Amino acid sequence: MKFVSARVWFFLMCGLLANACSHHSQNSGVEKKSLSFLSHEQELASIESRLQNEKRNTDLSRLRSAKLFVARSKLTKSLGDLVRAKNILDDLLLPKRSLDSTLNQRPYVVRAQLFYHIHQFQKSKEDLLAARAQGGPPDGEHAILLLEFDNALNRDDFVEAEEILHDLLSTKQGFEEYSRKAQWEFRKGQTEKSLKTLAESRSHVTVGEERIYAWHYYMQGLMHLENEEWMEALKNFEKANQDYPGYWLFEEHLAETLSQLGRLEEAEEIYKGVILKTQASEFYFAMAATLNKKYSAKNDPAVLQSVQSFVNLGIEKLEEELKILPEAVSAHAMEALLDFAHPRFPAERVLAMAKQNLKMRPNGESKILYSKVLRHQGKTEESKKIFCEILRTSYRAPQVLLLLKKWQLSSQDCAKK
Repeated sequence: MKFVSARVWFFLMCGLLANACSHHSQNSGVEKKSLSFLSHEQELASIESRLQNEKRNTDLSRLRSAKLFVARSKLTKSLGDLVRAKNILDDLLLPKRSLDSTLNQRPYVVRAQLFYHIHQFQKSKEDLLAARAQGGPPDGEHAILLLEFDNALNRDDFVEAEEILHDLLSTKQGFEEYSRKAQWEFRKGQTEKSLKTLAESRSHVTVGEERIYAWHYYMQGLMHLENEEWMEALKNFEKANQDYPGYWLFEEHLAETLSQLGRLEEAEEIYKGVILKTQASEFYFAMAATLNKKYSAKNDPAVLQSVQSFVNLGIEKLEEELKILPEAVSAHAMEALLDFAHPRFPAERVLAMAKQNLKMRPNGESKILYSKVLRHQGKTEESKKIFCEILRTSYRAPQVLLLLKKWQLSSQDCAKK
């Protein structure tokens, strides 16, 4: 089962809200309201149309194009669009290039968000420092603070994250700010408190931003999913899908929850649709796992062949993805590679991926993955050592407590290490 990551939470803040996040400082209230009620299909069509109309003959037009590529990537899970956006931003920010001064800090902030999304946190931090040096309007400063919070929390630096959170809430009390507060609480193991904070965030949704409700339900669903509260997770994911139908991110979590509840045929149908929309490796693996679970009692060669065909397709897609943006897909891949051994990903390659993922994302989530890989490969003592590092921090997401119980570990065991 996948667990809530800091990357996903950033995805929430500027995922479906891509238009609101990208144009926060420029759009009127009327424009924000019209964007709020676009369906997934309509929003994707709008982005496609705007990309076609961008001439890219000015720095501003190039920046808009980069933001649109990022927005489209979040709606389609296209790694190629992230690369296109990065290439545009890299070109805009070449050291010897004269950048349109009216853009202020915006190109740096957009690239910092992109670097954060693909787990290049040091580069994200550097761009945020450069953005501050450029100066800009107050809402630009707030956008920098939001991303600085995300970076701090993703490093499990709860002290710094709390300080930034205080600054955020002292200047603005909206959905994004309270959602981040809920995330901070959740990662510290304060699940009930974080759910209350999320509930409070609803009161800060303004007219024209009602689509945020879909994200509210989705975020609640994620919390319940990680707590293995399947029915509560299902209710929230269903509401999210009703509010914003057709979005792969909502659908895949709905499918995952249905699978946990044993409603495998429903999960299978949803995964088929998600695969058609995204062609992402992780969903081929999810389909294989669903079929494997569905027919686990039958030793039917045809079924086993079908499962293996999805695994093989997932491996092919994964190899392609790793060539494009390895840092963006390695964490998802490792979970699947533990379930489905494949000769193209021998133990030493999977272990190297886990080490690299931990290097890029030095936090509790990456340590859990690394610990899982070590344990899967029979390196129990090494696995315990890594897991004990988590227990010496404030990171207490539900997965930590669940694995303590599953692996029969305790804090006293770590004291002996």
